[in-house]
Amino acid sequence: MTNTAENTISALKLRFHAATDQELADRLSVGRSTVTSWKTRGKVPKRYQALAEDYSAEGGPLGWSLLSDLEKAGMQLAVLRIARNYREALADLGTFLVQGSSIPYELARTHSKACGDIRKIIDEEDAADITTALTVALVREFAAG
Repeated sequence: MTNTAENTISALKLRFHAATDQELADRLSVGRSTVTSWKTRGKVPKRYQALAEDYSAEGGPLGWSLLSDLEKAGMQLAVLRIARNYREALADLGTFLVQGSSIPYELARTHSKACGDIRKIIDEEDAADITTALTVALVREFAAG
Protein backbone atom coordinates (compact mmCIF):
# COMPACT_ATOMS: atom_id res chain seq x y z
CA MET A 1 0.00 0.00 0.00
CA THR A 2 1.39 3.38 -0.88
CA ASN A 3 1.78 6.05 1.72
CA THR A 4 -0.84 8.18 -0.06
CA ALA A 5 -3.45 5.39 0.05
CA GLU A 6 -2.56 4.63 3.66
CA ASN A 7 -2.89 8.29 4.63
CA THR A 8 -6.22 8.60 2.80
CA ILE A 9 -7.65 5.48 4.44
CA SER A 10 -6.42 6.66 7.85
CA ALA A 11 -8.02 10.09 7.33
CA LEU A 12 -11.28 8.44 6.28
CA LYS A 13 -11.22 6.22 9.38
CA LEU A 14 -10.73 9.29 11.57
CA ARG A 15 -13.47 11.22 9.83
CA PHE A 16 -15.99 8.40 10.03
CA HIS A 17 -14.90 7.11 13.45
CA ALA A 18 -13.99 3.72 12.07
CA ALA A 19 -11.44 1.61 13.91
CA THR A 20 -11.28 -1.17 11.30
CA ASP A 21 -11.50 -1.56 7.55
CA GLN A 22 -14.88 -3.25 8.01
CA GLU A 23 -16.25 -0.30 9.99
CA LEU A 24 -14.96 2.12 7.35
CA ALA A 25 -16.53 0.04 4.58
CA ASP A 26 -19.85 0.00 6.44
CA ARG A 27 -19.82 3.78 6.91
CA LEU A 28 -18.94 4.37 3.24
CA SER A 29 -21.54 1.79 2.11
CA VAL A 30 -18.96 -0.29 0.28
CA GLY A 31 -17.74 -3.83 0.83
CA ARG A 32 -14.72 -4.56 2.99
CA SER A 33 -13.12 -6.06 -0.13
CA THR A 34 -13.30 -2.60 -1.71
CA VAL A 35 -11.15 -1.09 1.05
CA THR A 36 -8.81 -4.08 0.76
CA SER A 37 -8.49 -3.48 -2.98
CA TRP A 38 -7.54 0.16 -2.35
CA LYS A 39 -4.73 -1.09 -0.15
CA THR A 40 -3.63 -3.67 -2.71
CA ARG A 41 -3.66 -1.16 -5.58
CA GLY A 42 -2.20 1.59 -3.42
CA LYS A 43 -4.83 3.99 -4.68
CA VAL A 44 -8.13 5.29 -3.34
CA PRO A 45 -10.80 6.53 -5.81
CA LYS A 46 -10.98 10.31 -6.20
CA ARG A 47 -14.44 10.63 -4.68
CA TYR A 48 -13.16 9.08 -1.43
CA GLN A 49 -9.90 11.04 -1.59
CA ALA A 50 -12.05 14.18 -1.77
CA LEU A 51 -13.82 13.20 1.45
CA ALA A 52 -10.46 12.85 3.18
CA GLU A 53 -9.08 16.04 1.63
CA ASP A 54 -12.18 18.09 2.41
CA TYR A 55 -11.94 16.91 5.97
CA SER A 56 -8.30 17.89 6.32
CA ALA A 57 -8.42 21.14 4.33
CA GLU A 58 -8.54 23.32 7.46
CA GLY A 59 -5.88 21.87 9.70
CA GLY A 60 -6.21 18.13 9.33
CA PRO A 61 -8.67 15.69 10.83
CA LEU A 62 -8.57 17.61 14.08
CA GLY A 63 -9.47 20.99 12.50
CA TRP A 64 -11.99 22.32 15.03
CA SER A 65 -14.13 24.17 12.49
CA LEU A 66 -14.68 20.94 10.57
CA LEU A 67 -15.84 18.90 13.54
CA SER A 68 -19.49 18.12 14.18
CA ASP A 69 -20.93 18.83 17.63
CA LEU A 70 -20.48 15.15 18.49
CA GLU A 71 -16.85 15.25 17.34
CA LYS A 72 -16.18 18.41 19.37
CA ALA A 73 -17.67 16.82 22.49
CA GLY A 74 -15.66 13.68 21.78
CA MET A 75 -12.49 15.75 21.48
CA GLN A 76 -13.14 17.40 24.84
CA LEU A 77 -13.59 14.01 26.48
CA ALA A 78 -10.57 12.59 24.65
CA VAL A 79 -8.28 15.42 25.75
CA LEU A 80 -9.31 14.89 29.37
CA ARG A 81 -8.62 11.16 29.04
CA ILE A 82 -5.21 11.83 27.48
CA ALA A 83 -4.33 14.35 30.20
CA ARG A 84 -5.26 11.78 32.85
CA ASN A 85 -3.44 8.90 31.18
CA TYR A 86 -0.29 10.91 30.41
CA ARG A 87 -0.20 12.91 33.64
CA GLU A 88 3.40 11.92 34.45
CA ALA A 89 4.65 12.47 30.90
CA LEU A 90 3.05 15.91 30.75
CA ALA A 91 4.58 16.96 34.07
CA ASP A 92 8.22 16.20 33.25
CA LEU A 93 9.99 17.28 30.05
CA GLY A 94 12.35 14.30 29.96
CA THR A 95 9.49 11.84 30.34
CA PHE A 96 7.43 13.76 27.80
CA LEU A 97 10.24 13.58 25.23
CA VAL A 98 10.35 9.81 25.65
CA GLN A 99 6.62 9.05 25.91
CA GLY A 100 5.02 12.08 24.26
CA SER A 101 5.50 10.95 20.67
CA SER A 102 2.60 8.51 21.04
CA ILE A 103 0.14 11.19 22.17
CA PRO A 104 -1.11 12.17 18.65
CA TYR A 105 -1.91 8.54 17.85
CA GLU A 106 -3.53 8.08 21.24
CA LEU A 107 -5.57 11.25 20.76
CA ALA A 108 -6.96 10.00 17.45
CA ARG A 109 -7.78 6.60 18.94
CA THR A 110 -9.18 8.08 22.14
CA HIS A 111 -11.26 10.62 20.18
CA SER A 112 -12.90 7.88 18.17
CA LYS A 113 -13.73 5.93 21.34
CA ALA A 114 -14.97 9.06 23.14
CA CYS A 115 -17.35 9.85 20.26
CA GLY A 116 -18.65 6.29 20.47
CA ASP A 117 -19.08 6.57 24.23
CA ILE A 118 -21.07 9.81 23.88
CA ARG A 119 -23.20 8.34 21.10
CA LYS A 120 -23.88 5.30 23.32
CA ILE A 121 -25.02 7.55 26.17
CA ILE A 122 -27.35 9.38 23.80
CA ASP A 123 -28.76 6.15 22.38
CA GLU A 124 -29.00 4.01 25.50
CA GLU A 125 -29.76 6.55 28.18
CA ASP A 126 -31.94 8.94 26.23
CA ALA A 127 -29.69 11.93 26.86
CA ALA A 128 -31.49 14.99 25.57
CA ASP A 129 -28.53 16.25 23.55
CA ILE A 130 -24.80 16.00 23.01
CA THR A 131 -24.00 18.46 25.80
CA THR A 132 -25.98 16.40 28.31
CA ALA A 133 -24.30 13.20 27.12
CA LEU A 134 -20.86 14.85 27.43
CA THR A 135 -21.71 15.98 30.96
CA VAL A 136 -22.75 12.42 31.91
CA ALA A 137 -19.49 11.07 30.43
CA LEU A 138 -17.39 13.67 32.27
CA VAL A 139 -19.08 12.97 35.61
CA ARG A 140 -18.35 9.27 35.12
CA GLU A 141 -14.73 10.01 34.20
CA PHE A 142 -14.13 12.09 37.32
CA ALA A 143 -16.03 9.65 39.55
CA ALA A 144 -13.85 6.82 38.24
CA GLY A 145 -10.72 8.78 39.17
